[in-house]
Amino acid sequence: LDFLKENPKDEEITEIFNGCWNRTFELDAISLSFLEYASKRFCKEKLIDLKIEHLNKEKSDFQFLLEIPRLKFTDKLNAFFNKIRTKLPCYFEDVFENKLDQIKIYEQFVYLLHLLQLGKIKYQKDTNTLYL
Repeated sequence: LDFLKENPKDEEITEIFNGCWNRTFELDAISLSFLEYASKRFCKEKLIDLKIEHLNKEKSDFQFLLEIPRLKFTDKLNAFFNKIRTKLPCYFEDVFENKLDQIKIYEQFVYLLHLLQLGKIKYQKDTNTLYL
C-alpha cells in the first residue's frame, strides 16, 4: 500500500505484477465464440414439446433380441463418403445443410470424423474447408 501511495509509474506497477498472471487457456474448438457460432448454426428449435413420463416396470417372460443393423458401419460410412464426395471441396457446414433431424446430423458427423481419421477427407482449419 505504501508503494501505491507514492504514485508509481505504470511501468513500475507492470513490472511488479508481470509474473503474477496466468495465460488464458483457450482452444478454438471449445472457445465461447465457436460454441455461440455452433449453437446458432446447428441448434434448431424443437418443434414438439416433449413430455417425459415414467413407465411402470412389469415382469415379463419375453426375451429381448438385439436387432442387427441391415448395413454394417463401414457400408454406411462408405455410402456417406460417396454421397458427399461430389460436394468436395466445400465448407464444413455444407455437409449438413438442409438437415433438421439432430440424430441424423450426429450420425453423419461421426462418419465425417471417421473419414478424417482414415485420411479419406482432409480439413483445412483456417478456411473451414473439407477436401479430398
